[in-house]
Amino acid sequence: MSLYKRGDVWWYKFRFAGQVVRESSKSESKTVAKDAERARRRELEESWNQIKRRKLPPLFSVAAADWLKTRTGIAPTTERSYRLAISHLTEDLGKQLLCDISAEDLAAYQTRRKREGVSNRTVNLELGVLRSILRRYRMWEAIAEDVDFLKETPHRVGRSPQKKKPGCSTQPRRADAGASTPSSCWQSTQGCERVRFAASSGDRLISLRTPSQWARPRRLQAPDA
Repeated sequence: MSLYKRGDVWWYKFRFAGQVVRESSKSESKTVAKDAERARRRELEESWNQIKRRKLPPLFSVAAADWLKTRTGIAPTTERSYRLAISHLTEDLGKQLLCDISAEDLAAYQTRRKREGVSNRTVNLELGVLRSILRRYRMWEAIAEDVDFLKETPHRVGRSPQKKKPGCSTQPRRADAGASTPSSCWQSTQGCERVRFAASSGDRLISLRTPSQWARPRRLQAPDA
């Protein structure tokens, strides 16, 4: 290693991997030039040996803000729900580094939110946002197996009962116990009656009566095969 001046600026020169490296420190200070030479040599050594410096993961509050910027093209209501979830998560995790967030922290968060009367579904949605943020920095897999999402109650949509029309039966009935065809029957379906005949060509569904004929069921013979 050697230092020399060109005008008022100090330069450094050294040999690395059989090549001469000669660069300017762009400084008039010999001390700065000496430090620049060491830093440059160290940079070349790390690159030659494929040594990568790991960056410290950001705080959750910073990572969440960066993650939200990537969610482009979403509906305003979805963006509001993301912001609300992040605001709740930040209360507990905002000052923690992503690498320091543990499954125990998430369990404590779930307990606090449940104590506040929040539904399981809402808590799971908030943890889903956290999961997406951690996955962006490849931090979720380290705790995924130890995180348990809350059980949600299945959402069922009720069906209003249909009103019966006069003269209509909601259950199929036999037209004649002694009918020559083994499965001739009539059935009421949504205000009109239909008949099924078991024939050699297969079952058929045909319209039986008009609404004015609901009061008296009428038997039909199976059509000729």
